Parts: sequence; structure tokens; C-alpha cells
Amino acid sequence: MAGWATLWLGGIAMLAVLLTLLARSWIPIPWLAGLLVAALLAPLVAWSGTRLTSQWSRMVRALNDGVLSLKDRDFSVNVTRTARDEVGELVDNYNGLGDRLRVERQSLYQRLTNSPEAQAGRVQAPVRTQARPEPAPEDIPSPEDETIEESRVFGRAAVERILGGKLIEERALDGSPLQPR
Repeated sequence: MAGWATLWLGGIAMLAVLLTLLARSWIPIPWLAGLLVAALLAPLVAWSGTRLTSQWSRMVRALNDGVLSLKDRDFSVNVTRTARDEVGELVDNYNGLGDRLRVERQSLYQRLTNSPEAQAGRVQAPVRTQARPEPAPEDIPSPEDETIEESRVFGRAAVERILGGKLIEERALDGSPLQPR
């Protein structure tokens, strides 16, 4: 990347010198000719800087996200190499590190699973039985509950029957009163 950037910026510098010499032939004041060339080349330099750094910036952000995933012990994230430069080599090294850590973790898991201590622990582990929880008194249906459930009464009539009164006002979920039906 540094080689391409040097060639590109060197080309812009050569263009600046040529344009300055050309502007000097039309404009006799040297600083005014230089100012004109700078004004003409400023957009090209800005565009070039953005173009040169955008790919590098994307790769650095992707590598940063990858390193954060390694920090979280997620070794499955790979970054796609898009350039054949120093950043591309860094991407290859990062991907190799992730692959190596993934293999090492799998190997460690296999060794721990097949270790004599793990085998002995599986043999000696007691079998757990699931105890049934005792029902709470409020979970036991009363005779009134069964009568209401079998009565086929629902909605407003069920509320009035259960509470033993009359529904005066009904509200919507947002708290506004509903019109009586």
C-alpha cells in the first residue's frame, strides 16, 4: 500500500510542478500562480487521500471487530483479504491465528473429555432423580373454580359472576375508557 501511495502522491506532485510552470507563463505573480494551482489540485488531493485510505480503513475496522471476537473467545470469525499489501498480510496472520486457536481449543476439549479423571467422574457420578414439587394450596382447585370453568361463562359476565358485582368501567390497554357494549 505504501508503494502505491508514494507513486500516486508523487504523480500529483509532478502535476503540481507542471501546472505551476504553466500558470507562471500566464500569471506573472508567482504566489498567485501557486495559489491557483493549489486551488485546482485541492479536490484531487482530497479525493486521492480518501481513495487511498478507505480500503485500509475498512480492513482495520474488520480486523478490530475480529480481535474483539477473539477477546470474547469466538474463534470462528475470519476476515476476507482484499489487497496484496502489508494489510493483506496482517489479515492472513489474523485468520491463521483464529484457525490455530480454534484447533487448540478443540484439542484441549478432546483431551479433557477423554482424560482418566473425566472418565472416572462419569462412572462415579450419582444419578439424579427429579423430585416432584408439592402443590401449593392456591394451585389446588376449589369447588367454585370447577363450577365457573364448567359454566361456559366468559368475558364480562364471568368477571361479574366471579367478583359478585357489576362491571362499571372497562379500560383499553393504553388506559383509555372503552364504550359500553
